[in-house]
Amino acid sequence: MRKNSREWFSIYWQNTIKYRDKDTSEVLIQIYRKGKYAEFTYQDDGPGVPPEKTAHIFEAFYRTYEARSKTSNGSGLGLAIVAEIVTAHKGRYRAVNENGLKMIFDIPLKEGSNTN
Repeated sequence: MRKNSREWFSIYWQNTIKYRDKDTSEVLIQIYRKGKYAEFTYQDDGPGVPPEKTAHIFEAFYRTYEARSKTSNGSGLGLAIVAEIVTAHKGRYRAVNENGLKMIFDIPLKEGSNTN
């Protein structure tokens, strides 16, 4: 899981830098315990994604029209890879716009894990 989380954050940071609309960015990373899940959130202060398109950003090769006009770099696989990793760990994922794009991932905690 540790190696996968490094890959997640690398993908997020690359996307934050690639799609930002200013010289610097603020990023907020949070981890919470929510019942039997660990909830990871990654939020940046970039332009976000149109609300009707947030459900699609985890699909392989999906790029919004706005993203294609912003940069030609990237394959459209980064967030699809994250979705596969989360799914392999029996987790859930979603994205929302809150003063930038916020990605939320819920990963089940191991039985008997002491995370208090």
